[in-house]
Amino acid sequence: MGLIQEALAALTEIRESAENSLRLSDGIQLATREQASAAAAIAGSVEDIARRAEDSAMAVTGIADTSRGLAEVSSALDAALARVKV
Repeated sequence: MGLIQEALAALTEIRESAENSLRLSDGIQLATREQASAAAAIAGSVEDIARRAEDSAMAVTGIADTSRGLAEVSSALDAALARVKV
């Protein structure tokens, strides 16, 4: 009977270890899914930031062009005003 009890105890320990391994595996799987979801959200945010940065760069270019145009108009007005004062 001693060998049977030892075998039963060993099998019980193996089953408990297998159940524990399964729980750990489930935890790892859940964590992996959460990390994948977080990575996808981060990638989406990075793409949004990049798109906004491009939009901002285009807006700055537009502002610079408008500023140059205004400077040219200002110079033309100064020249016209100088001719009127003479």
